Amino acid sequence: MSISLVSNAYLDEASSKIRSKPVPWEGYQRADLITSEELVLIKKVDKQPKAKVEQTLFSDLQTYAFLYFRLLKKLQRVDTMQCLLVLIADALSGLSMSLVGYMMPHIQHQTMRKESQSSSGLRKLIRISLFCLFSEPSIPRMNLYNSKLLKSSRYSTAGIVAFYFFCRDPNTINSPASTPLPVQYLKPFLDTLASLVQGSAPNKRDVAVQCLESLLSRRDCRQAIWSVPGIIAGYIDILKQRPGPQMTYQVALCFWLLSFEQNVAEELDKKYDVIPLLIDVAQGAVKEKVIRVALCFWLLSFEQNVAEELDKKYDVIPLLIDVAQGAVKEKVIRVVVATFRNLVTKAPAANLPAMLAAKLLPFVKNLYARKWQDEDILEDIEYLRDELNTNFQSLTTYDEYTSELSSGYLSWSPVHESDEFWKENASKLNDDDCKQLQILLRLLNDSTDPLVLAVAVQDIGQYVKHTDRGKKLVEKYNGKARVMELMTHEDSEVRYRALVAVQQLVSQPWTAV
Repeated sequence: MSISLVSNAYLDEASSKIRSKPVPWEGYQRADLITSEELVLIKKVDKQPKAKVEQTLFSDLQTYAFLYFRLLKKLQRVDTMQCLLVLIADALSGLSMSLVGYMMPHIQHQTMRKESQSSSGLRKLIRISLFCLFSEPSIPRMNLYNSKLLKSSRYSTAGIVAFYFFCRDPNTINSPASTPLPVQYLKPFLDTLASLVQGSAPNKRDVAVQCLESLLSRRDCRQAIWSVPGIIAGYIDILKQRPGPQMTYQVALCFWLLSFEQNVAEELDKKYDVIPLLIDVAQGAVKEKVIRVALCFWLLSFEQNVAEELDKKYDVIPLLIDVAQGAVKEKVIRVVVATFRNLVTKAPAANLPAMLAAKLLPFVKNLYARKWQDEDILEDIEYLRDELNTNFQSLTTYDEYTSELSSGYLSWSPVHESDEFWKENASKLNDDDCKQLQILLRLLNDSTDPLVLAVAVQDIGQYVKHTDRGKKLVEKYNGKARVMELMTHEDSEVRYRALVAVQQLVSQPWTAV
């Protein structure tokens, strides 16, 4: 299986142009900048058919690994370094993973040897890579260690460096026991990727996000990336700009990989308010990309505080139910059901009422009747069905109503228009310092959903009609003005229900508190 470093149309086009340009290798040899042996070796791979180049590399990997790095150290003309970087990228992308596993130790040995000397090692490759490929060939010889030069880079072969880090320990890429990456090389590379991710050029962003996506497969890289705020801020900015499906998928995948880290899962939303953004992405995403965002919610739901607060803050349960109901692929439903199981396991009191109010139980019963390839999904469905059933059977009608209030997801269930229900239960809204009444009024003030507003204002009318202190308490908590305001709402159903509620507020006799 061959390996792709970075997939970017602009990068491919620029690389193709660089391959077509002649490099004066013979002139370098006559000027004693390269040896005759190096000239023979480089001519075997420069401007040669792909099959021939792969055969040459296969027969002498170590020699060519050393050759490329020696020439990068010796030659500083920009178009020549561009050619060498393209040759390195072609070599890596044309090899199988097993051959790369053989080649990378030799590259590491060459780049890390004498790393105290400024003219050797990966530090030079990073600086060259981040400048050369898209610079103008007319630029004269220059000091590639100059920080201003690094900042002036336009585009990069950063994929080569990302590939180096990704394959540095190919047998233990995602293991906590992997050989730690050298911070002195990784940090400047990540800082440069941060500047590219936050930039306005789409090709820079695309290359940077793909490099970061590769690096995030390693745990030590995840922590290093999390420590660079500019990268996360760049991700957020990209999502806010509503990019195309591919970029949306890549950024969501990066968040998913980051969320494997405990400290990231605990702090991600607190620092960057990312959950509403991911919800927005999920609502607008192409269906096959939704799985990545759903995975983010699943991974977040392992944290106790997230499980307790996720639905209260972001009303995510109805959204995830909609995602599962519209899903074609089994894996999407699998992740959503697993997320719900986490929410019930870790915070049942916070989530079961909202799940019942959002009509999750009938959907879960429907899922249980299906046939599944994955046995684990059936186990999660059974667990949810049993927990929801137990909770549902223990609820009184009033419990169902308060669960619906707590979820914030009101609909025309029978209790809202039942005089019998309100005769028995209206006064219960005054319990615990009018806690349920205040929740109802908060929905009336905060919601923008016409259905929720219509049901809530209907309930205010029923409450006033069936409790002596109702009118005084609604006015005490500033609900009367809002009810009257809704008589001019753009939705006809909301206007009608508000008018009926105002009639109750005006016609019912006042009773002293």
